[in-house]
Amino acid sequence: MNVAGPVAQVLFATAATTSWQATLDDILGSLGPGQEANSIQVVTTRPIGGLYEGTSRPFLIDIDGDLPWAEMGLLAEVGETRTFYERVFGLRPNSAVTVSAMCNQPEDHRILADIALCLAQRLNGIIDMGGLIVPRHVFLSTPDFWNAPWPAVQSRVQAFTKSMPGTAVALAYWTASGREWAWHTVDAAFLQAWLRHPEFHMIK
Repeated sequence: MNVAGPVAQVLFATAATTSWQATLDDILGSLGPGQEANSIQVVTTRPIGGLYEGTSRPFLIDIDGDLPWAEMGLLAEVGETRTFYERVFGLRPNSAVTVSAMCNQPEDHRILADIALCLAQRLNGIIDMGGLIVPRHVFLSTPDFWNAPWPAVQSRVQAFTKSMPGTAVALAYWTASGREWAWHTVDAAFLQAWLRHPEFHMIK
């Protein structure tokens, strides 16, 4: 699926139940009047604790989509990844909701984070960020950051994530070009703090 904006995936321990689906529908329905199939038009995030209120912003929702590591060249097996998450977050992922922004303006990044945060808080999930959370000051102060292998920049990235509330873990994988890189999965407390950070952004 090609989207113009950032994407996040919220991971849950259990598959969808009737009450789980009802809560999800309630959350999505509070964001605006235009909910159709897997798309929504967001006009406000105030009902879920966000600050956005304005023109309609299009988002896609994929319920029970594939788990993010299903087709990635992970350095660990899928079973080991689930066990790792269970040890770190107390949650063994078995299902997911993917939220995709169709535009890439600053408000789309914040709306995405508001939705992901609410889902994680109300449905007991963790958030796969779809890439590395790297504040601008970190990559600008690291020569050739985006072309370096993960081990070369790992300490700089981890120094930042460890300074924040909550938990953020980076899992390594191989890119299509054969470079070792990583992506972050975080808990609700970390995403909430990241939302307040002056260099906040979601990952496209």
